[in-house]
Amino acid sequence: MGGPYYFGNELSALDIYSAAVIDVFALLPDDQCPMRPKLRAAFAPLGDEVADVMPPSLLAHRDLMHARHMPLPVAL
Repeated sequence: MGGPYYFGNELSALDIYSAAVIDVFALLPDDQCPMRPKLRAAFAPLGDEVADVMPPSLLAHRDLMHARHMPLPVAL
């Protein structure tokens, strides 16, 4: 089933949900997802715990979702 999405060439809710969850653990830069400093500081420890073990393919998929389907900057 080759393709850029989890189910090949067809976008699914899993693709969008996955990207949103990855955003919590691998914070986007402030220019792509502006946050108040205290909020960013609250999420940062989550990313520190997970960043080293997260497969690069998940980050690439998240970036693809933002490029194609989830506009940036994210508004919180």
